[in-house]
Amino acid sequence: MTSGRLGDCERPNVAPPGSIFVLQGAGDFCKVEIEMTSGQTAPTPFAKRLLQAGVETAKHVLPARVRASLRERWTNWQRNQRVSKSPDRAVLTETIFPALARSQVFARGADVLWIGCRGYTKKYYRLIEAGGARCWTLDIDPNASRWGRSGRHIVGGMLESDVLFPDVRFDAVLCNGVLGWGVNAPSEQSRAYSAMASVTKPRGWLLVGWNTDRISDPMKATDANRWFEPACLPGFGARMVVEGCTHVFDLCRRRSDTIGSGP
Repeated sequence: MTSGRLGDCERPNVAPPGSIFVLQGAGDFCKVEIEMTSGQTAPTPFAKRLLQAGVETAKHVLPARVRASLRERWTNWQRNQRVSKSPDRAVLTETIFPALARSQVFARGADVLWIGCRGYTKKYYRLIEAGGARCWTLDIDPNASRWGRSGRHIVGGMLESDVLFPDVRFDAVLCNGVLGWGVNAPSEQSRAYSAMASVTKPRGWLLVGWNTDRISDPMKATDANRWFEPACLPGFGARMVVEGCTHVFDLCRRRSDTIGSGP
């Protein structure tokens, strides 16, 4: 991979494969990276100078509050790009979601709860609703509301799911990257499984994604098996260990013999 910086005018206007042109303002206020594909026209020296001038001008004329907001947005964008390209996200969107859709879990009229919202999760709601399902979202952070499902987002912790959704029972609950990232202690995880069970229909589906370097196996460290039992989908077993990272996906169904029993 090659890179060209402002003033590097010896570069040709046709970018070699994988080239990245970087425009960086003084003091790292702003950094713009433009990744070029093979044969794509690269920014001309004039265009790069024009963009650089805009970056420098913004640094000096924008209020500190606006600059801070732009830095936050840039940091969030970088994180979203990094996470969305991780191996576990590819497994989620290219293997697990299609398997759930083929098994009619996302069929028309189904209610599906996604727990944990960030910028990179917004595209998941469209995938869930492609077959006519209704996607709901839940996050404890009020600032995450902008990334939730518009019109069907609830602010609150997953441990209070039964209180937050008194009138909704879900055909599927999808919880990825929450256990070990806020819900950490085994006692909290047990409460989380109990709460998720309380809002899952009998024989409804549960998907939990967790990391081996963050927590112990939640199916063993908690009483999750009291509420859920491992289940398989065509092409996807009850547990999938993702290659290239520490992520694990567990797929379960709500046990019907514990419906109505207390925590």
